[in-house]
Amino acid sequence: MALDDVMPAKVTYIDPSRVLPVDNEIEYEAFDAVADKLLLLLGNTARRHTMEDYEDGGYPAEALNSALCAIQVPIPRSAVDIIRSYIPKLNEFNDDWFGVEEALDNAIERCGIDESA
Repeated sequence: MALDDVMPAKVTYIDPSRVLPVDNEIEYEAFDAVADKLLLLLGNTARRHTMEDYEDGGYPAEALNSALCAIQVPIPRSAVDIIRSYIPKLNEFNDDWFGVEEALDNAIERCGIDESA
């Protein structure tokens, strides 16, 4: 059986019940809220890996986790506060599947908090 026999030539209608919702919007919102603060703290390789998780993988919470795991300098207080404000929403969404809260706690323990930023 040829592929042409199975696939329609043109899709004209998609049943809404078959479309996956973009339900991880809260992950994008959380990442976007702190990206400008965190990406500057990363080396080139870590920044590239983080952005690959965000853009190519479609997993912004994993990208946030990657960034927090890679940080080697004190984290700006403003970024810590923003991330903490999203933890309840990430927990509600998917039980913080990518471990953002744990990654934040580990980064704070490892590098500290920059109270001046």
